[in-house]
Amino acid sequence: MTQRDLAKVLERENSFVWRIETGKRRLDVVEFYWVCKALGKNAAVVYRGIIQEITAMTSPVSVSQKKVKSGVSRKNLRRKQ
Repeated sequence: MTQRDLAKVLERENSFVWRIETGKRRLDVVEFYWVCKALGKNAAVVYRGIIQEITAMTSPVSVSQKKVKSGVSRKNLRRKQ
């Protein structure tokens, strides 16, 4: 779907979709729902996927279960800080 197509379905200006895609505008929850619906996606499923991605990006790597390539353990990491 093009930006123009999505904008038409949402009954918004093309620039609305462009600003979302470029990160110049964030969606509120209602807008998020309508965009997902226009794209044929389940908003709850998309949201859960986003949360999983964010969690994976921000979670500390579990160093206690394995050594890092350099051989530094979690205990040694704390000492270095």
